Amino acid sequence: ETTQGKMRTRALLLLAVALTVASSLTVGPAVADRDPVAVAQQLLRRVVPQALWGSFTFELIDAEPCGDALCDVFEIEQNANGTIAIRGNDAVPLSSGLGWYLRYYCNTEYTWTGDNMAITAVSRVPKKEHMRSPSQYSYYMNVCTVGYSAPWWDWDRWQREIDWMALNGINLPLAFTGQEYVWKQLYLEMGLTEDELQEWFTGPAFLPWFRMGNVQGWASPLSDSWIEQQYQLQLKILARMREFGMTPVLPMFAGHVPYALKMHYNVSLTESSMWGNFNETYRTYLLEPTDPLFVQIAKRFIQLQTAAFGTDHIYNGDVYNELKPPTHDSDYLRNSSNVVYQGIIAADPEGIWLMQGWLFEDTSFWGQSEVEAYLSGVPDAGMIILDLWTEQAPMWSRFESYYGKRWIWCMLHNFGGTPGMYGNLASILLQPYTDRATNYNMVGVGITMEAIGQNYIMYEAILEAKWRSAAVYDINGWLQQYITRRYGSDVSDDAISSWRKVLSTLYSSWDHNESIVEHKPSFDLTADALVGRRHVAVPAVQTGLDNLWCAICKALFMRAGHP
Repeated sequence: ETTQGKMRTRALLLLAVALTVASSLTVGPAVADRDPVAVAQQLLRRVVPQALWGSFTFELIDAEPCGDALCDVFEIEQNANGTIAIRGNDAVPLSSGLGWYLRYYCNTEYTWTGDNMAITAVSRVPKKEHMRSPSQYSYYMNVCTVGYSAPWWDWDRWQREIDWMALNGINLPLAFTGQEYVWKQLYLEMGLTEDELQEWFTGPAFLPWFRMGNVQGWASPLSDSWIEQQYQLQLKILARMREFGMTPVLPMFAGHVPYALKMHYNVSLTESSMWGNFNETYRTYLLEPTDPLFVQIAKRFIQLQTAAFGTDHIYNGDVYNELKPPTHDSDYLRNSSNVVYQGIIAADPEGIWLMQGWLFEDTSFWGQSEVEAYLSGVPDAGMIILDLWTEQAPMWSRFESYYGKRWIWCMLHNFGGTPGMYGNLASILLQPYTDRATNYNMVGVGITMEAIGQNYIMYEAILEAKWRSAAVYDINGWLQQYITRRYGSDVSDDAISSWRKVLSTLYSSWDHNESIVEHKPSFDLTADALVGRRHVAVPAVQTGLDNLWCAICKALFMRAGHP
């Protein structure tokens, strides 16, 4: 036997021993004795003015069937003593009922970055309102979102974000914080060195693309203190999500490995295709699915992760995100996905692979035969697909509703955190509902923007699809309610008129109307320099925005007591 062969055998034996020792590590930290009513009451105290804390009651009711699943439900009703009863089947529905009441009865707003909670008394509920979610899941976040919007968030900011999720009915959030703690633990256990891992990890702001296997080593090192701090933060994030009854989506092994693994094991690595104009130094490597180490690493990662963070049995990972497989061969593609799935269920027999459908956007590789072969490697019950850009480029309609796999209707909308105002509001208030009516395996709606803090109106519209059973055709009526929530019940006629102009232009198309502030600094920001960019040059838009700003400023001055 060669020296390298002996090294591989020894390493495999060490890993096998570790797997045996850890075979009982199937349960990690959990929220004991959850009290959904208490959780909703605590949320109320973080969101609503103290004077109104005693004006609400929360009660549990049963979930209701929707298809083959049980779906969330909430009720809003006025008690005989004038207080407001919010009922729901868990903490998220209770919180969503509160959020719906605050929006539609009190004309208030709680957003990513600011609030309008200027209420001094509860508003009357003329009759009981009963809402049952038409589908099982409401998904939140893109793997990129943390890199563009949240790499430096502390617990206070995360707590606000989770409250916002609950108020909007999100029950399936991506929870990727702190995973480098587990990757480091895994590869040190396998014999890699600290230096080898630092060559693999990226810096904090670039971790999303590291996690998807697009780039390695960029803006490193990743300090031990950062890894530990993020581990502690993830414990708080997961504890709060689970208190609400959410199902946090945790990471999994999708084959992306440090090149240094080849120094310790006789493994078969494939060079990933070059990505994002990074040079050879930052190229990533994929462990071939046929390698016997693949399933062992996948299993061990989930075991270590479960010991550190617990599990809710849904995992996200993408083998070929913006990367091409090495061959079109159907057997290879089928085996590739099957091995990934086997790695999940080897550690968690209840495990489900939540996969982004973004890879299928590359039509130069993925045709019907390739997609069908790749998906056939996983049983239908073992996978859920995020149709990541359904509002503009739905993949479900190209690939026969994913050949029986469950999938989630997602609005992507934002790329790279660009701040342009755009979106097709009428489409968002219609399309998810018509698609749901014709797809038995559409099991939810979601938002998968690459960055938050922009185009709030679009996200409020799509998140309501969690609860609405029918499309909204009165767009002007919906817009009027949105404007009132944003600016208060005393909103001026000028603001309303201005918003209608903005609706008929910027929010009537999926063309990305880019702002000049999105461009790199230059002394040549002329029209000629911006050729190829998409801009809306409509006088009504400028007039509408000018009037809107004037109306907002006037309202703020009036509210502050100035004439």
